[in-house]
Amino acid sequence: MPVMVSADDPSRVLEWACNTFVGRRMVGGLNVDGSAASDREVSSVHAALFWSRRARAWHIQDLGSANGTAVDGTRVPRGESLPLHRGVKVAFGSSQWVVREDEPPSAAATSGGELRVATNDLLLLPDEKSPEVVVIREGAGWQVRPWSRMEAPDGQPIGYGDTVEAGGRTWQISLPGEADLRTARSVGFVADHALHLAVPRRMESIAPTFVRGEHRISLPPRRHHELWWLLAEARLADRAKGRGPEDEGWVETGTLVRQLGLGLGDSGYLNVLVHRSRDQLAKTGFTDFVDIIHRRQSPGTALRLGVRDVVVTRIDR
Repeated sequence: MPVMVSADDPSRVLEWACNTFVGRRMVGGLNVDGSAASDREVSSVHAALFWSRRARAWHIQDLGSANGTAVDGTRVPRGESLPLHRGVKVAFGSSQWVVREDEPPSAAATSGGELRVATNDLLLLPDEKSPEVVVIREGAGWQVRPWSRMEAPDGQPIGYGDTVEAGGRTWQISLPGEADLRTARSVGFVADHALHLAVPRRMESIAPTFVRGEHRISLPPRRHHELWWLLAEARLADRAKGRGPEDEGWVETGTLVRQLGLGLGDSGYLNVLVHRSRDQLAKTGFTDFVDIIHRRQSPGTALRLGVRDVVVTRIDR
């Protein structure tokens, strides 16, 4: 897997497996323990690491950090990127790091600061010695399957940011090619915003607005916003019943299929809506775009809205 080592303290290691971010608030497939996240000059969202298929190399892009990013002494210009290869020196402000490994991206999972990386497109969880589940490439996508049924063709589809339960722990999945960070312009974190949904009577054009203080980000209506509305209503209903933060807002996928008016054969369309939700927020510039929709696999596959502070307003048109 790709690895950076601190130039000042070789025991400090930064590991990643897929396109991801570097910063004090880390997201994606990174092991944050003892990493650049603890350095004062590193911004909360400092830089993006992404794999260029054309160049067959990792690149780094500064995301408007306060103290800048440099590669072998060359400052990374705003809006541009520089390639990373084994042996180059990377500076996040005055924090100096050296690239020790530059292997191509692979599927990975993180839990409690631990990182697991796939071998030959097989990601075994909780570990290779005692696997319970396997994340495996299937055609153009990925599936999660019980280890005892690894050869079965009927695994559950899984996407970037989804979670899997294994070994009594929750693992967050990162998949190569599913999170394109090259156009990243951070507007902050989804979790730091309230989501206001203006819902017309016919629900043909739900208008979402993310609000943080005086700052507002309005998005153009899309089909997947109906999914946001259904999940927002579920959060509000569960909150009114007194359910705790961990339990509120989960809706089984079968229920969502019925609520969206989809046929049983169209249940896979939910995955399309989740992907489009994340893609829209990634292009808008949200750092934690994968967190707009949470997914759990057990007990029963379910989704919930990743924003807790939601306001739903009915409009007469």
